[in-house]
Amino acid sequence: MLGAALWNLFLAVLPIPLGVALARRIAVADPARRCPGPRSLALAAAWLLLLPNAPYLLTDIRHFLFDARWRELSGSAGHDAAALRASALWGLGFLAYGVAGLVALTLAVRPVQEAIRRQRPSWRRLRVPFFLVVALGVWLGLIPRFNSWDGLLRPVEVVGAALWVFTQPATLACIVAFGLLLAALHDVLCATWDGWRLRRKVARRRRGEVAAEAQRAG
Repeated sequence: MLGAALWNLFLAVLPIPLGVALARRIAVADPARRCPGPRSLALAAAWLLLLPNAPYLLTDIRHFLFDARWRELSGSAGHDAAALRASALWGLGFLAYGVAGLVALTLAVRPVQEAIRRQRPSWRRLRVPFFLVVALGVWLGLIPRFNSWDGLLRPVEVVGAALWVFTQPATLACIVAFGLLLAALHDVLCATWDGWRLRRKVARRRRGEVAAEAQRAG
């Protein structure tokens, strides 16, 4: 289990440097150019194919909630102090694992999002569809069990499975709901980060003002 968790965590982190590199290419691109170059397209494709691995970590919480070994442990927590402590620790571990995936998603998306906002403001309307595509990618890994590289090795099967979703209203509704949840959680993390940076900036400015006043007083 630990080996699989570490591998999934590694895959979740991979889109971060790709997102940073893609953001740099977008930042230096000519805004008048309608179509990105082949290198930028290849980098964007690799980033997008790997990106669902980050929020996929959120789905691993299901193991703690539904697998027999964890359910048995949680069931014993009511009368066994050791089981209670173990259940709490494992629950926090699974939760932290899921949060790590969400943070990885934001770290991978935020640089690209900011670069697009500066270079191609009209693309902002693609924000929600983008997260729906990411949610579809998570479903493709969770249910049909496709890997990121299957998008290159088995494209016909991947596209077929993705199109099948649109014939299943219940499945499509779950994917849409998950995509909207990812978009909302991403916004929360971005707002939290921006607020923390603003507080630090204000605190530094206040310290500078206090130091200046102390110098003048002295």
